[in-house]
Amino acid sequence: NKKEDKKLSVVSLDHNFVLVRVPKTGSQSQAELYLKHGKSIKGDDTSINQPSHITSAELKDMFQKNGWDWDNCFKFGFVRNPWEREVSCYFYLRKHKKYKDMSFSEYLKGQAGQPSMGSQMHTYLTDVDYVARYEKYEEETNSIWKKLNLPGSPKLGNYNATEHKPYWEYYNDDEVLLVQKAYQKDIELYNYEFEER
Repeated sequence: NKKEDKKLSVVSLDHNFVLVRVPKTGSQSQAELYLKHGKSIKGDDTSINQPSHITSAELKDMFQKNGWDWDNCFKFGFVRNPWEREVSCYFYLRKHKKYKDMSFSEYLKGQAGQPSMGSQMHTYLTDVDYVARYEKYEEETNSIWKKLNLPGSPKLGNYNATEHKPYWEYYNDDEVLLVQKAYQKDIELYNYEFEER
């Protein structure tokens, strides 16, 4: 099923790269872009995440099982401001009946202090060469494209995008702290903060 294929992590043994898809960091757009130069890899049924979002540790295991050269591949994925990621996730989920009438506050409390889509971003990126930032999406993508020596220039699409106001307009002080607590390690590792611009 072609539509399903496009949701998966992308690996290229010809161009030596591995795209690790972190949920709600523009990963669908990235997969569409890099799929032209690689193939999709699907997690098995024992995958701890959704089959379309495989951690770098799971991908490394797949490489070892298949006798592929993990060390020589350039492994990368994107991260995103956690407060913005939760707003994006909320508006994405509102397309589903279960979330349609839920307020952002209810959604956050329903997560019970758990980050969006079930896990923090760093858990996907334990064994990668480069962590790119969603906030500099175009610049990061162009830079990665050059590093991989891929032909032409990347055509940036925008899949699964959600329409909403700036993320900081959705939070009260307690909710800012709720996300801060849930994403503590991501915030420390990637140096994110709640900014009102």
